[in-house]
Amino acid sequence: MLDKDVLSIAIAAKEKKDDTFKERMNKLYSEYFTKKELYENALHQFETWESEDENDKKKKDKLPLKTIKPLVVWKKRKGDDAVPTKHALLLKRWHETKQRTDLSLEDFLRTTSLFPTYEKETGRNLTMIIILSKVNEPGPNRDDHPQVQQEGRDNGTGELEVMAKENLLYTITGDGSRHS
Repeated sequence: MLDKDVLSIAIAAKEKKDDTFKERMNKLYSEYFTKKELYENALHQFETWESEDENDKKKKDKLPLKTIKPLVVWKKRKGDDAVPTKHALLLKRWHETKQRTDLSLEDFLRTTSLFPTYEKETGRNLTMIIILSKVNEPGPNRDDHPQVQQEGRDNGTGELEVMAKENLLYTITGDGSRHS
């Protein structure tokens, strides 16, 4: 049987590790939705700019960097070159990458060390269900953090789609298996 002091130290260490994980998860969660919001705002500005009079070349050349950069950053993927800083190169990169699908929260998190670190420390696989439960758990400085809205809906094929915000997380088929 463990001594009470040793047990309390072990419990405190585990709670500290859990709090650190929650704080990191919340930071990454907020970072993802901040980047997504910047992208959506920039995309709206870009589409407005693009639809303006083609003959006004002077105005066309004046698309601000603050509009182009979030577009390029959102579409950047692991293995891409660094985001350019020059106006012409940013526009070129945007036109090369704009057809890419949007990055899901899970894909964004997989570009970080969150998954391997969790799996190394706990010996368990990190799933989006665990992530979303941690984001929703109260913790330090969490008073103003938005809650993730998670819901399920029948997609008409007898399968249940589990959603968080507006992103499809996974589909549960009739046999109970899960597919991303």
